[in-house]
Amino acid sequence: MTDAARSRIYPVVTVVLLLVIAAMAYEFIVAGSTQKAADGRVAVLLEPAERALMLKEMRAFVSGLQLMSEALSRNDMKGVAKASRAMGTVSARDVPLAMLGKLPLQFKTLAFGVHGGS
Repeated sequence: MTDAARSRIYPVVTVVLLLVIAAMAYEFIVAGSTQKAADGRVAVLLEPAERALMLKEMRAFVSGLQLMSEALSRNDMKGVAKASRAMGTVSARDVPLAMLGKLPLQFKTLAFGVHGGS
């Protein structure tokens, strides 16, 4: 292969690789593994074990909110802190990276807003 041919091929290969990386990043970070439901909502497509983990975390979140509400009704700020700590970033560490890639950006933004303390 001549130098002239190489100098034309390398930029093309670089652009193609950048496009592939950008498409993968979009799929992993923004789109996730979703489909539009008949009622207009976005359905997240998860494996059975991932679905079970998601439901477990959602139940724990609701339970934490109930504990916080009860503690607030008694003006028990230590109880509020204890209940909210269980819903913090410790819980977010249990989510596998592969599952995180399936979640759409809106879901990740909401989840990390809660878990990150924003």
